[in-house]
Amino acid sequence: MSRSERFIQVATELLYESGSLDFTVQELVERSKMSLRSFYQHFASKDELLLAVFEEAIRGFVQTLRSSVAIEPDPIEKLKVYVTTFYGAGESANRRASAALTRYLMVLTADDPSELARVLEPQVTLLAEIVDAGVASGAIRRDVPASALTILVTQTLMSAVETNVLGTQLTGEPVSAGDLWSFCRSAVAAPAAPTAAPPRNRRSPLRARG
Repeated sequence: MSRSERFIQVATELLYESGSLDFTVQELVERSKMSLRSFYQHFASKDELLLAVFEEAIRGFVQTLRSSVAIEPDPIEKLKVYVTTFYGAGESANRRASAALTRYLMVLTADDPSELARVLEPQVTLLAEIVDAGVASGAIRRDVPASALTILVTQTLMSAVETNVLGTQLTGEPVSAGDLWSFCRSAVAAPAAPTAAPPRNRRSPLRARG
């Protein structure tokens, strides 16, 4: 393990133990048994370290998502697994750590959206693959560009996880994974083909004359 990886590992341990990203660089250095000089050789600041911790969390999360999705052959089932697994991540045993990462995501959204887009790119790419496969199979609607559907579903999921983890539901009622999936499926599913009207019964000409 490189020194930078060791710092990231220890920072992650501190996050999950304390449920917070408020640890100091000095605490990190002492826990890692490395020097302050070594820390600043690898990271310009604590902010840079936190970004690396967040990026590593996203990378591991996407690996889990991809493994779960790969089991399903059907694009709609893949999307269901993606949505429910994504939402379920906020229900982890360590909700305080999940809340801390969610707040950090919100900070990145406001302060450095381009960096956030870079970090989330593997996550968005996986969803784009699922949507593209669904469009190709005819299971997902074609009247909205696949790229737009990908972003709309991503924004919906991120907002749902944020309100769930932070407990900021406007109505005070939590959204279930099943409700979220029903909403997303209805939003992206291709419209059902219209059914042909049954033929009208025509009276026999002979019967009509009789």
